[in-house]
Amino acid sequence: MLKASILSLALVIPGFAASSAEERYSLTADGKTDTYLLISKSGFYAETSGNQTPDDFMGHPEYHHISQIFDNTLGKYAFAFDIHIDHKEGNNLITDGNKGTLTDRQRNEIKCMSSRPATVAEDGETITYRWKFMLPLGMQTTSAFCHIHQIKGMGDSEAVAHPVFTLTCRTAGNRQVLQLINVPYEGSANVTLSQIDLQPLLGRWIEAKETLTVGHKGKYTLTLTDVETGLTMMKATENDIEIWRDTDDRSTMRGKWGIYRSLGDKLSLKGQLRSERILFADFEITKGDNGSLVPVIHATEPDNGATYDISGKITDGYNAGIMIRKGKKILKQH
Repeated sequence: MLKASILSLALVIPGFAASSAEERYSLTADGKTDTYLLISKSGFYAETSGNQTPDDFMGHPEYHHISQIFDNTLGKYAFAFDIHIDHKEGNNLITDGNKGTLTDRQRNEIKCMSSRPATVAEDGETITYRWKFMLPLGMQTTSAFCHIHQIKGMGDSEAVAHPVFTLTCRTAGNRQVLQLINVPYEGSANVTLSQIDLQPLLGRWIEAKETLTVGHKGKYTLTLTDVETGLTMMKATENDIEIWRDTDDRSTMRGKWGIYRSLGDKLSLKGQLRSERILFADFEITKGDNGSLVPVIHATEPDNGATYDISGKITDGYNAGIMIRKGKKILKQH
């Protein structure tokens, strides 16, 4: 058995930069790189991109539903996520759908990829997601969901059908609210962990920091801060909460961001909604804790399938000791 002191060694691998206790991915708009390519190479998948091409299943395939625009408040480029209700193009009115269909909901999201293990969290792992977002002035909501962020299990099992956590904009009673919702386990009712008025957030950049330790007795924190004033707009902390789904396949937790909203049964809510543009910026994912040292994986690093030892040399992986494969530490014993 290797001692704990050995497990805390700083690991240096060719093509990787060593960092204390962290694996990190980031996604930042640059205003020049193809948007979908930038998203993909940074460890994310665009739900509407049609595999790095302009949206091929929306009503207007030539339209880029995620683009980059310069924002004067931030002083740099940000990502613009568009969703359309009766958007006029020539003689056509376009309403966007969900994964190629137009039934009861719309979706324009990016999500973390299982092929980038530093962007997702398995049972017992801790991960922190940071990002900025701006909701538009005059944003229209309904009593149904309009998710702008989710933490959701991966896989095809019914056990991961619902997100574990969501940030949802909706109308509750006679006011618009932003809700932090938890689904403790599949089949259970939604639990609202926090709720704030939506209006003070509209037209303002909000910075989010979300940390979760995955498990049946997990830990979760979310803080939303006004970028310009520094005021805390929402804060939620849960020290014993279910953040896991037992499945036959992978129930790894990952983040999703964008616009995912209900149009109602037979599009009954469509008349209460309008085309919206939500801005996002400065995504950063940090995986790990302060008790161990692991490498920072750069998004452009190719996966050559190699296994490394702690000196950074490629190994056949059969020797005992600490090995690194696909950015993850493996303790191999004989």
